[in-house]
Amino acid sequence: MSQKRSNINKAIYPVRIIGYLLAILSIIFHQYYIWNTISITAWIIIGIFLIYPHAALLISRKAQDHRESEFWVLSIDLFWIGWIGYLLDFNLMSALPFLLANSATAYSVGGIKAFVRAWGLWVLANLIILVFFPLPEKVMLMSADNVWAFIPSIIYLFAATHYIAFISFHRGNSILKVKKQLEEQNIELKEQKEELLVMNEEIKQQNEEIVSQRDHIDEQNKILENKNFIIEKANQEITSSINYAKRIQHAILPEIDTIRSFFPESFVLYKPRDIVSGDFYWITSKNYKIIIATVDCTGHGIPGALMSMIGNEILNDIIKSRNITEPDKILYQLRKGIIHTLRQEESNNQDGMDVAICAVDNFPDSYKEHLGESKLEYAGAGISLLYIQDNTLQEIKGDRIIIGGLKTYDSEQNFQKHS
Repeated sequence: MSQKRSNINKAIYPVRIIGYLLAILSIIFHQYYIWNTISITAWIIIGIFLIYPHAALLISRKAQDHRESEFWVLSIDLFWIGWIGYLLDFNLMSALPFLLANSATAYSVGGIKAFVRAWGLWVLANLIILVFFPLPEKVMLMSADNVWAFIPSIIYLFAATHYIAFISFHRGNSILKVKKQLEEQNIELKEQKEELLVMNEEIKQQNEEIVSQRDHIDEQNKILENKNFIIEKANQEITSSINYAKRIQHAILPEIDTIRSFFPESFVLYKPRDIVSGDFYWITSKNYKIIIATVDCTGHGIPGALMSMIGNEILNDIIKSRNITEPDKILYQLRKGIIHTLRQEESNNQDGMDVAICAVDNFPDSYKEHLGESKLEYAGAGISLLYIQDNTLQEIKGDRIIIGGLKTYDSEQNFQKHS
């Protein structure tokens, strides 16, 4: 902004130089024509006129308030025009063009404030002259005798007015261009405003959709929370039921103390994958025999546990009720019992189990004289017997016959007994 303000004096600078040079010519022509000499006061004023335009431009550029300093320079021009009038013996014909040209310049550039200030300084210059300087012997208010003094002032009036008109014209064009640019910017801003309004409306709609979706999500979350609560409650009930089933299943398993009463150095490794299991172990003593069974039922969890309960009951019936103690015959009867219990001849049910059964003699020591040493009998369906003999791990593989599941090729096959 300050750079634009400093352009005022820069634009007027050429015409100001011309004006002061023409004023110097008018003073010299008038002084020689009237007095045949140039006074000391005239030489001093001429020296000031040669320096002042340049100094005024520099001062206005360096001033903090550029615009105010430029208006002061325009006003001071009229102060020096007051001295031009004095040196021209108050000849209005020669001095008036300078006065009118600079007064018009002050008004057109600086407005009424600069205009009043300029005339005030012109009055001040004349008061100083009237108070401190002697009046000329000839006061030539309207004399046209000295044409040579009159011509420079007319030239200046012509040049100054046309130059000001030229500047005003270009300033007017600049203003029109700025106005046109402002109008274009206003149109662009209006379009941008309309675009922003459309965008705001879209954003508003999107926000409404987001709020609606959020409400829907909140509603779905409440439904999910309710369902999760129901599922969690059902899961707790199911888990509670399964844990209860676990207690029942564990109740049918033989205690470790019972097993150790038969085999003191024995242990049981039982690690079900789920809470309830399809694996179980079974032991009893019947007819001077200790009968041990390890069973792996098809399925895990609850289905496997149900199969283990069925297998446990059938073993109790075969051995404890029907007094069958030979491992191969136990497996044969167990297979028939599973097929019958699950109605596999009528349905397509193929559930079954892998079983290993061992029978160990447990007669009193007094019987050993007649019966010989105790022996172990084994029969297996899908489960091998592992034992250590002479520090070597030995294996007797079980038969590849399925306990349960109706298959014609093995439904009547017998199991092999090892002893």
